[in-house]
Amino acid sequence: MAIQKVTGEIIENNLLRSASLAFNTDLLYIDVINDRIGINTSAPGTALDVTGSARFTGDLTVQGNLDVEGQTSIIDTVNLEVEDPILLLGRNNSGSDIDLGIMMNRGAGNNNAVFYWNEGEDAFKMVTSSSADSTTAITDTAYAPLQVGKITVDQEIEITDNEIRTTTSNADLALSASGSGTVSINGMKFPTSDGTSGYHLQTDGAGNLSWVSIAGGVIGDLTISGSTISAPSNADITFDNSGTGDYIFEGTGQLTVPKGTTGQRPSAGLGIIRFNTSTGKYEGSTDGSTFVSFNTGSPGATITKDTYTTGNASTTDFTLTLDPATASNIIVYVDNVIQEPTQNYSLSGSTLALDSAPHSGARVVVMHGFD
Repeated sequence: MAIQKVTGEIIENNLLRSASLAFNTDLLYIDVINDRIGINTSAPGTALDVTGSARFTGDLTVQGNLDVEGQTSIIDTVNLEVEDPILLLGRNNSGSDIDLGIMMNRGAGNNNAVFYWNEGEDAFKMVTSSSADSTTAITDTAYAPLQVGKITVDQEIEITDNEIRTTTSNADLALSASGSGTVSINGMKFPTSDGTSGYHLQTDGAGNLSWVSIAGGVIGDLTISGSTISAPSNADITFDNSGTGDYIFEGTGQLTVPKGTTGQRPSAGLGIIRFNTSTGKYEGSTDGSTFVSFNTGSPGATITKDTYTTGNASTTDFTLTLDPATASNIIVYVDNVIQEPTQNYSLSGSTLALDSAPHSGARVVVMHGFD
């Protein structure tokens, strides 16, 4: 029979009830005494108690606290917006050794990306990991690369673009390796104050270093190999203190000056010092044009006399037993007549050249050892 019109009194008498109302036992149960509604339960424990799954089509606003007591919460949304400025992970953590962080699913066949706090190492780590999202200890498979604009470490070191600098005023920047390790720097630059010019060190792959300008041109081509510093052939190496400071060589070893024969002498220059292997003496230039020998022996020179009795009216060259520094360092006699340097004879190494040949039977005597 079809339901006829229901009067208002009947509706009111059924809705204003003093006893509970049940539909199909527990499909919908209205607990009038405790002001509770149950769905799929005849004993609702809260104002709305739902046993089983629930679905809301449309927005859901919870004005009180939302407490999810299940093991897994799944939010299947495109964008998740959280208003709270602080996210707390491990809310009920009792202080046990568990790792805390965020894991990102990278899809099948890929290790997940994890940013987390490693409790055992007391450090934040960015890694890839094969660990499941239910784990309490992350297993690292590899460190993940990090790309940032700037990193500040303990307010001491600052990395900006390609520059590393200290942020503490007047503080030193130290690069050091642990144990027997080394600090490896490729292409060290020494720019000038304007940053547009200067030099850097360049290696050749064999441990040798050379100075190269930032613009790319080689300057001086200074090479350091082991403990040897060398320049290109015939190039000078100049040490300039640009002031009144001294050049100080410390230690208990020795200082070795350049050495060579008389014939290997460089052009004379003021202040030159070298060892002459022909004369066995140190020599130098005090006037910028000639060389003089230094007397390093005991007081009093050892005079050597070379005597020649081979005058034949044609021979002008005579070979001396020593290699005097200059023509002024010898005394020449022809038949006991003294000869004048540069006027009557010249000297080239150990060869005495008279301007005119002595007569036959003439006696030529050369005294030297006055260097």
